[in-house]
Amino acid sequence: MNHPRWGDNLISADIVTSSGEALTASPTEHADLFSGIRGGGGNFGVVTSFEYRLYTVGPIVLAGGIFHPDDAAGDVLTFLPRFSLRRPRTS
Repeated sequence: MNHPRWGDNLISADIVTSSGEALTASPTEHADLFSGIRGGGGNFGVVTSFEYRLYTVGPIVLAGGIFHPDDAAGDVLTFLPRFSLRRPRTS
């Protein structure tokens, strides 16, 4: 699945502005502030919570740290490209 950029997944944010005012910023409420906290600059205040769009992932997800001893590096680097090519394709 093709997901939008991370910033496009922010739905709203509760922010305490630099002047001490508590606001909720979203595309329809304080839209200029919402645009600013999504990458238009800084020093707007402190985000205290946010609502974020989520996506279904799965049914199988491989994640987490995988560690190998240094002397296995050659075997690992040979194995990984072959393993990646055999993985199931998902949209």
